[in-house]
Order: sequence, then C-alpha cells, then structure tokens
Amino acid sequence: MMIMQMNKICATCQLVPKRSGNVQTNEERGLMGSYTCEDAALYMEMNLARASQACSYRKYGLELLFLAEAYRGFVGMEFKCKSAKQAWNGLMTSGVIMMRTEINYMQGDFGGCYNYASTGFDNYAMLFGGYMMANNTILNYGIRGVYAWESGLTKICFNRPYPKTSSFTNWDKCVNNWATAMQYDSLAW
Repeated sequence: MMIMQMNKICATCQLVPKRSGNVQTNEERGLMGSYTCEDAALYMEMNLARASQACSYRKYGLELLFLAEAYRGFVGMEFKCKSAKQAWNGLMTSGVIMMRTEINYMQGDFGGCYNYASTGFDNYAMLFGGYMMANNTILNYGIRGVYAWESGLTKICFNRPYPKTSSFTNWDKCVNNWATAMQYDSLAW
C-alpha cells in the first residue's frame, strides 16, 4: 500500500514544460488537484534535489526551473499544512522516501524509518524554543532529546546509531557547552 502511494506521489513530481498561451492547472504543474501537505513537501524536496543536481552539471536555467517548482511545493505546504508539526512530519517523511535506496543499501527498515521520522518534532521544537528564549536549561533538554531521537532514527534507517552518551568522556559538560554557545548566539541578535 505504501509503495503504491509512494509511486503515485513520485509520479506527480514531474516538471511539465509550460505551454505558451495557456494557464496550467495544478495537475499539469506536477501537484495533483487534491494534494496533501505531505505531497507538497515531497514535491518541494524532490525539486530541490533536482535543482542541486542541475547546478552540479552547470545547467543553471534548468536549476531555476526546479527552484521555481520547489517554491510551488513550499507554497502548497503553506496552504495545506495545518500546523508546524504537520509540515515537519511532511518534510521528514519525504526525506525518508527520497533516501529509500540508501536505506535499503544499509539494510535499514524503510517502514520503521518512515514511521519514526514523524516523531521528532517535539525535540526540535524544544531546542528551537530554548534557543529563541536563550534558556540554557531548555537548550540542555533539547540537545539531549535531539541526540537521542536522531540516534534512534539512524539506528532504524541505517543500522548505525550514534555513539552512546556514556562513550563520551564528559557528556554533560559537552552538552552544557553546546547549550551555552547556543544561548550566547541567540543573545547576539
């Protein structure tokens, strides 16, 4: 079921050349008429990847076309995503879809990775909130949460977790130094 849905989504991510004199519908532009927040996120990410590839081949006109398509996906997300959490989940799951080949190569669990990818919003929200408030305590919790979540994600997706916190010589001091640096950076604005 997920593969069929993914193929449907990927099939919509095609750049359709503009016809002269006619206005294109969303379907012709690559976003289906009844697309979701997740569809728009995947459309944006795929076109950003294509723009990067076009740039590496020095095809700058094509790069601009893909960037315009990526912007269309971003605007689609703005209209369809009901919350920042839904937008985050859409971006994370679209990233997993785009990394499917690498996940399979590393013998990771694609389905588990797809599901787990949409669980990290609260950790990053805490980290961002602590940064914006310049609160060292919240930054400490946020850094620990993000590290644990990303370690779980890399373990599921790539069979390569981050090193355990006990393997660092002084994990608490390391986290506190990062939190302090982020706090001072936040105050510098």
